[in-house]
Amino acid sequence: MVGIDLSEMMIQENWEEIKRLGLQNVKAHRMDAEYLELPDESFDCVLCSFAIFFFPQLDRALSEMRRVLKPNGQIAVTTWASTRDEQWKWFEELTETYLPSESEPEQTSDPQSTSKPIFNTPEGLEAILASAGFVNIRVVSESREFIYADEEEWWSTLWSHGMRADLEAIEEKTGQDGLKRFQKDAFEKVQMIKQPDGIHQLFSVLFGLAFKLQGDE
Repeated sequence: MVGIDLSEMMIQENWEEIKRLGLQNVKAHRMDAEYLELPDESFDCVLCSFAIFFFPQLDRALSEMRRVLKPNGQIAVTTWASTRDEQWKWFEELTETYLPSESEPEQTSDPQSTSKPIFNTPEGLEAILASAGFVNIRVVSESREFIYADEEEWWSTLWSHGMRADLEAIEEKTGQDGLKRFQKDAFEKVQMIKQPDGIHQLFSVLFGLAFKLQGDE
């Protein structure tokens, strides 16, 4: 098994975890998924967890994943689904007040222009995998509820996933005082939906499974 990440720090963390668990035949390397330093047709399976929406060149990254797969090899990817817990709609609205969206340029009718990939719907994820040349595609959705003991625990988890980018952007734009105001506003909202056993939040995930066609190059 070979794991890769663009961050040297993440690779170091992975090696520590490998040693802690005493895993055998497992390696971790700093590597760019868009330029895999791995031989053709060398893996039975490629796993990509909550990462495909970060690739600047998505087509190239998926092409590289297909290249290193053996014939009939399987790819599995995960993304966040568009279905969100309605009681948390306020969070996106609050973030928008601190980070207003920039107006997008007008769309042209150029037939050569390509539409942006859609990661958060089953149809969109299936289209992404199909355009990358994968076959026998199946997309399934699962939802799980997380319960945080208090506001501080919930806040700390925001820094452990993709929301960290928005928090850092708020701090960069408004300073530490602005981030503290955002935290205070968020805590007030969270207290309104907090239940006796903690703060409940529902997350939905899409699992995309597909295969490399026999004889595909």
